[in-house]
Amino acid sequence: MKRILILLLLPTVASAQFSLGMSLGTSNAAVFATEFQLAYSHNWVIQTGYSSLVSRKVEKPSVFYIRTGYEFTGEVIDVVPAIGYGYHLHSTDNKALNSHRFMYSVQLERQMREGKLYFTTSYTNRIFVVGIGIKYVF
Repeated sequence: MKRILILLLLPTVASAQFSLGMSLGTSNAAVFATEFQLAYSHNWVIQTGYSSLVSRKVEKPSVFYIRTGYEFTGEVIDVVPAIGYGYHLHSTDNKALNSHRFMYSVQLERQMREGKLYFTTSYTNRIFVVGIGIKYVF
């Protein structure tokens, strides 16, 4: 039974992709923003990652998130709208400042040799982030 299950799942795993990405951008709350993400995609995309606004101010959080979306593939550009949930880390000392919020994002991706060049936008808790980055696909 295990062998049959593995044989049935093999085409799904063979066409799926994992990717590791990094982006640099800006936002309405800070001059610089960075993002690191790990993604699994097989038409549906599951992303997890860390987004940080480069600032010393407590009201500008770092966000740990998980989001899911669908990858619309085109001739040159792929579009990935996604929705998810993020943990906003404002302070490790004062836990009352931290919160959980919904997160919305759209990524435009262009296939390169062994990865993707992407433009990303995301919105959460009145913070709008725009960035450009690279993904290594394996």
